[in-house]
Amino acid sequence: MGIFLVIWLILSFTVWIIVPIRQIGQKYFMFFLILIAGDIITLIFRYALHSRTNVFYIISGLLCLAAIQQRKNSNFFRSVILILSAATFIVEYFAFGYKGEFILISLCDFLLFYKFFQQSFVMYNADKVLNIFLGFLSFYQLISFTKLLGFITDSASAASFFEIATSLQILIGVFFCIYKESDPRLLIKFK
Repeated sequence: MGIFLVIWLILSFTVWIIVPIRQIGQKYFMFFLILIAGDIITLIFRYALHSRTNVFYIISGLLCLAAIQQRKNSNFFRSVILILSAATFIVEYFAFGYKGEFILISLCDFLLFYKFFQQSFVMYNADKVLNIFLGFLSFYQLISFTKLLGFITDSASAASFFEIATSLQILIGVFFCIYKESDPRLLIKFK
């Protein structure tokens, strides 16, 4: 592993460990906590136990979906979580490999993007307020969704795009280290 990659990983983890600490008591605290926990657990299994599975990313994606749900009793949402959980079991049990795992991770990321975008849209329609925090969350999840597509499609530029996308996500993480969800400066009101 090159020195640049080691510094990049340390910077990424430092930023994303600070984010949930900064967001304690905020609406999306559990989302951020689960997000970094999935990374930490996956890396422990990957480097300490020499596992090649990405199942913990899938599980953290499912838990992130549960954490941001506003209506906890949504039958549709429960159905989606159960279907994705069953798909995760099938992919892992039958060893479909990284493509199957990346498809499920991307699906979770897309659903998270959809939920954040939906919350943004509902807030705008109800109160004519653009929430910059939700915009950054939506953008973060859109990047997460797209950065694995190159690996799924066997694109020659997948690794380069992954590195660029992850660098953008580190910058977004810095934004979340600075601003809390409840910061009124992140709300743009329209008449």
